[in-house]
Amino acid sequence: MVEENFPAYKGSDAFIFVSYSHADRKMVLPELQRLREYGFNIWYDEGIVPGSSWREEIAQAIRGASAFIFFVTPKSSQSEHCQKEAYFALDLKCPVICIYLQSTELPDGLRMALNDRQAIKQYELADDVYSTKLLEGLEGLIPNKVPAPEPEIEVPQHEDNGVPRVLVLPITNLGQILEDDFFIEGLTEDLVAGLALSRWLMVIDSATSFSFLGKKVDPRKVAMELNAAYVVHGRMRKSGHRIRTTFYLTNVKSSTVIWTQQFDCDVDELFLMEDEIKHHVLSAIEPEYLNNQSVTIENRHTDLAQWELLVKARQVFWKTSRDSTIEARELLQQIMVEDRSDARVWALLAMTHMNDAWNGWSASIKDSLSLAEWASEQALKIDDKDPGAHHVRSTVRCTLGDLSQAEADLSRALQLNPYFAAALGDMARVRVFSGRLDGAIEFAKRAISASPRDPHIGLWYYWIALIYFVDQDYLRALPWLEKAITIRPDWYIFNRLKTVCLALLGRKEKAQETLRLVSVPANQDFEAILRANHPFEDEEPLTRYLEGLKIAGVNLAMDSGYDTNGDFR
Repeated sequence: MVEENFPAYKGSDAFIFVSYSHADRKMVLPELQRLREYGFNIWYDEGIVPGSSWREEIAQAIRGASAFIFFVTPKSSQSEHCQKEAYFALDLKCPVICIYLQSTELPDGLRMALNDRQAIKQYELADDVYSTKLLEGLEGLIPNKVPAPEPEIEVPQHEDNGVPRVLVLPITNLGQILEDDFFIEGLTEDLVAGLALSRWLMVIDSATSFSFLGKKVDPRKVAMELNAAYVVHGRMRKSGHRIRTTFYLTNVKSSTVIWTQQFDCDVDELFLMEDEIKHHVLSAIEPEYLNNQSVTIENRHTDLAQWELLVKARQVFWKTSRDSTIEARELLQQIMVEDRSDARVWALLAMTHMNDAWNGWSASIKDSLSLAEWASEQALKIDDKDPGAHHVRSTVRCTLGDLSQAEADLSRALQLNPYFAAALGDMARVRVFSGRLDGAIEFAKRAISASPRDPHIGLWYYWIALIYFVDQDYLRALPWLEKAITIRPDWYIFNRLKTVCLALLGRKEKAQETLRLVSVPANQDFEAILRANHPFEDEEPLTRYLEGLKIAGVNLAMDSGYDTNGDFR
């Protein structure tokens, strides 16, 4: 419920001057309340009686403001009062932020004056994105309401191995929603500990994080002083009986928020939500961090440090083409010239050989799988506590048909890092190939929910579709295949299963239309490639799959790609 007619701020602390049209009052008041909940002091013309001192009072308020927000609508843009206030603020060099509540064409003079000022189009943005942009825009302009002394920071001593550091800050308790810091302390400690489980992250210790508990600090400034490349921070605010907790992952150098997520709950449910909040945050941050690292170095080809070579190899690997797989392998081999003791390098090398096997890109599927198995074992010899290495060996063992070992490796990966979404999602893979469908879908759905922008997500959609295929529920498989295809239209296995499902539903023409979008290798290893992708313990689902392809018009009268013992060539 928006509080009507709250008094304009009067005092010596920093404040924001708000300019708006009274005709837009119903739109503006919720925004003013939002700013108050974030802890900002607001001055607006509430309570001013027009008279001889009216303009003087407004002028003095603008002169004393730390920032000027102009709520832009067609009505406010034509308001003489709003225009005068904006021009006066610009003359005084007061920082101006324009918030567009509606699509508006500014008068030429005003448009020219405001052209280089920050503008946020609220009417186009989701609420969480808008909140993020608003807070990021105001950060640094408005000092804390009760300024806290700058903390004395002792930069932790870490070995400089080129790996960007991550700082976790305690969430800001706006408006002192919680009477004590017990919840925030516990959550901060769990986030630091959880992120430290990843072999891809270097996390600054929790003692450093706790030194900022209860203090209002600029996350980016603190991170820069600690030489952190990324900072995890958040805010908690209350509206009525609901609490909204918002988390951000910010790239310190570029000042960009690369990930954000909100959690809403009733006040008395906050502690019950703690595990859900923690699981989602910890599952999402590693892939978001790695994706951002990949973008940062994508176009660099020379003078790459070991860490950057590894991240670039990972980024190239996920392009999933024959050429990108070769390039990724060459980058990893370049690292190995200097250092052969990094489990992550060996694990990713194993996956490049898996790509060759799954796609028929090598002379021998058997040789590719042998190389993948050897590289995955090397990774675990170097670091048997690396969740990623266990996940990769699980992938190899699953393809080789050793489903019990594949599941054991996934279980171990999740023991080592319970927030490892890739391992969680691939539990569905092992279950579907072993024919244990009960509960299999839930593994994939939990991974999708926890890490919705993970590079594995297309596969998680696919495992759900495959589960429905095995259960002969082709109609329910199709929507999940569409989701997978939307994510990765270049992964032929998605459209191929769609072809099979359509054919088995009797939609031959549609199946043939879909088949034209994918390649079916016209070589003797086709069935071997198919088995590498779908190592079913029971032959029946694979027989049905092949039948669907035959109905769609695929000629399968070719050598299976197996030797007389049933092993891969």
